[in-house]
Amino acid sequence: MARKRVRTTNRAKWTAESMKEALNAMAMGRGLREVARSFGIPVSTLKDRCKSGRSHEASLGRNSVFSAAQEKELTNHIITMARMFHGITPVDLRRIAFEFTEKNSIRNNFNASSRTAVKDWLRGFLKRNPQVSLRKPEATSLNRVIGFSEAAVKEFSSNLETVMTKHRFQGSRIFNMDETGISVVQTPNKILAPKGQKQIGSLTILERGKNITVCMAMSASGSYIPPMFVFPRVRMSPTLKKGGPEGAIYDCSKNGWINEDLFIKWLEHFEAHAKPTKEDPVLLITDNHNSHKTLNAFNFCRDHGIVMITIPPHTSHRLQPLDLTFFGPLKNAYNRECDLFIKGNAFKRIREDDVAMLFNKAFMRVATIEKGVSGFSAAGIYPMNLDKFSKDDFSFPTTQIISRRTSDLVTVSDDVAERSEVENSHDHTVRPTVSDNENQALSTATISIRFSDVNPIPCLRPTAGPSEATPRHRSRQHSVIFTATPTKVVLEEAMKKKQAKNIKKT
Repeated sequence: MARKRVRTTNRAKWTAESMKEALNAMAMGRGLREVARSFGIPVSTLKDRCKSGRSHEASLGRNSVFSAAQEKELTNHIITMARMFHGITPVDLRRIAFEFTEKNSIRNNFNASSRTAVKDWLRGFLKRNPQVSLRKPEATSLNRVIGFSEAAVKEFSSNLETVMTKHRFQGSRIFNMDETGISVVQTPNKILAPKGQKQIGSLTILERGKNITVCMAMSASGSYIPPMFVFPRVRMSPTLKKGGPEGAIYDCSKNGWINEDLFIKWLEHFEAHAKPTKEDPVLLITDNHNSHKTLNAFNFCRDHGIVMITIPPHTSHRLQPLDLTFFGPLKNAYNRECDLFIKGNAFKRIREDDVAMLFNKAFMRVATIEKGVSGFSAAGIYPMNLDKFSKDDFSFPTTQIISRRTSDLVTVSDDVAERSEVENSHDHTVRPTVSDNENQALSTATISIRFSDVNPIPCLRPTAGPSEATPRHRSRQHSVIFTATPTKVVLEEAMKKKQAKNIKKT
């Protein structure tokens, strides 16, 4: 079937506006045939519309397989599944449509051999329902799906409101700190190439490179603290600083990751640039990494007027301003600089002592005031917006039930639980809305199976395996005001346990 059928007749050339005007003329007492000639509408059509009072445009061609009410239900089901990170692919949708028609005995022209709806139906469905479209999803871990919950965000918002009410921080005194990784092996950008060629390559000097950590801090007013580089080395070399950002600091660790000692060094670097005091403190928002939550870090922050809040685990994709607006453009710009370096230097290999220079070029291009301001605004931190996220933003709300196999908690959707209660207490037999055309295939059908029955809405259940047999009793991390007094007692106890453990080892 042609996607763009060429019109070959003059049937139904009239519009909804002209039909409405014709009906108004008839109501004012003008004759049927006179009005039909004036507006170019067939007499029989005008007579039928006069009786029914309907003025919408005529629909040519065969009737749709599903009624408008059923397509609306299917559209809502697609949106619900997408919000719950179980998106429906075009192939899945065609299969669901076929199963729905089969279980409800709906007449159709679908492909019985492949048991899927035809592609023309899919194109027509998307055209009739512009609320849904084909999108490329972003890979999201299960921990992030569960971690970004209404309870976790409310706890963070409460902590933020507490410190903002007490200190009344301005945008220039609110900072977000986070780490990101870069490598000497860049990710190639899109290129122009011959159409039809299946495989296109782009040159990288190595197949795999070591990760270099860059610690960044950005304020809600759009200012930036010079970065800190952590190289995967045992000893530092002065050549690693060549061409780096002005004011940046450099260090190394065995694996290239930040640790407790390096975080203290970064705090000293941050204090030198942000210049906090007990009379004029600054707010520092970080993640829950263990290297950030030590007794030494607590004492340093309390002594130098740094109020630190941690965001809940696995929520950085929604609550971390640097993740929202800065790190993505920064890495794209860095990859472009690496491409230009390789192609402009006769395919010279990128070494570790070239990283700071390439990063500096990308950093100067990307570090704008706009990104800082928009990042904090998108996270609802500054200006503080406690209602930034609605219930639709939380894929699996915090309704919890007890697993039948273990005492572990299972998180399920509030919407699923509520819908199950309704469906169990009421007969959910649905009769389709009869269309304008009396030959509508669904005019007498009784629908006993819904789309959510053919494609069930998911709920989270505990993973079977060793973790069920021997559960790990680890305290769940959450957002805290790190520099609050109760935290010191917890950190001191943790320090004593660590020292005792080290004594036993020796």
